[in-house]
Amino acid sequence: MYASCWIGFILLLVPKFDQNEYRKYRAGCFVFSGLMSSVPAIHALNLDPKYMVDFNEYMWALGGIIYIAGAGLYATKFPEKYYPGKFDLFVRLMIHFMIIFIGVISLIIPYYDCYSSSCALQGFS
Repeated sequence: MYASCWIGFILLLVPKFDQNEYRKYRAGCFVFSGLMSSVPAIHALNLDPKYMVDFNEYMWALGGIIYIAGAGLYATKFPEKYYPGKFDLFVRLMIHFMIIFIGVISLIIPYYDCYSSSCALQGFS
């Protein structure tokens, strides 16, 4: 996970990699980060059931799917690719905001699952 974060950091913030020829590598890094949400679910399958309080693997899968969908939107340059010249700066900024919002939502969903599991373990409602 740390390696994918560092690779993503380099691909996004180093000016050399800000060209379109590296877009597929940046998108691949985002897809890999989305697939990393499967690691806790696979780990949970190997745990003893007495340690499993309230693990909802569907929340983790949903977070990964939403993250990968955002990476797909980023990689395909939707909708600018299909309707060139029809979008001004405001619409491009809104689409960028939508992709960032999808990324944030995909991170909040598994966090909420962990938080609710922790509360259930401690006896809170």
